[in-house]
Amino acid sequence: MVAYFGRPDEDLAQDATAVSGSAEDPSYLAANIRSENPAKPAKLTTNDGWFLYEFAAPVTPQWTALIYQYLDPDLDVRIQGNDTSDFSSPAYERQIVIPSKRLDGPANQRWTVNPWVYLDYEETPPSYQFWRLYIAAENSQPVCIGRWLLMSQLREIDMFYDGDGLSEDDQPTNLRDETEVGVKLVTVIGGPQRGLSYVWLGTDLSAGTDPQEALAFRQLHEAADGDARPFPIIPFGTNDVLLVRPDTPNASRVHRPGGYQSWAYSVREESRGIPWP
Repeated sequence: MVAYFGRPDEDLAQDATAVSGSAEDPSYLAANIRSENPAKPAKLTTNDGWFLYEFAAPVTPQWTALIYQYLDPDLDVRIQGNDTSDFSSPAYERQIVIPSKRLDGPANQRWTVNPWVYLDYEETPPSYQFWRLYIAAENSQPVCIGRWLLMSQLREIDMFYDGDGLSEDDQPTNLRDETEVGVKLVTVIGGPQRGLSYVWLGTDLSAGTDPQEALAFRQLHEAADGDARPFPIIPFGTNDVLLVRPDTPNASRVHRPGGYQSWAYSVREESRGIPWP
């Protein structure tokens, strides 16, 4: 079963020299859209509009994703690239399909699915200095997005069933305390976080051989700060990106006959923040 992932340092948004919004909410600044904490979202005061990344030099993203977006299903949302900040006639444009929300959560805040799109350029991949996320139609509420990823590379790795197999779970992020008289107090500090437990299959012909993607993933979680920065993963071949940190950064690796390697691994999503009304 194929999965995709990206390294934290492959998010081009972190290199943008300026981030702006068409109608920035002063309480939820446009710059929040590239913050590593998507529970601190960017928001517009209008139900449509745009967010813009400006770079010092042209960049070429390979794929893009919206993390914890509060947009209506099938809303007209596009990613655009251009040589200037005038997007009256963008040089590049691609639709981002907004999926329906899951039924998890209260009726006023269903679980959002994080859409992604591979930027399948027709010819030689173009590079642009300006990239815009354009919400072209009216949303049912002011535009609010936790994080907009602009990734320079789409990496592939295999997941497979071994023993306990593959599982998905979710858990709330709560603070629990007990008073002097034994009364328990529970404070919800964030929405539920999905977790994934699975086994990676490294397809190295000779274990550890560069430039296999198994090596790239292993280097990601073996790095000194491998669990300090969240990274995107797309499991199951779905249209849902999880922005995660490792639960088991020191998972043991097993070498198998034929030069293959595998290791059990689990990750958990970044907090979704306090549910929106």
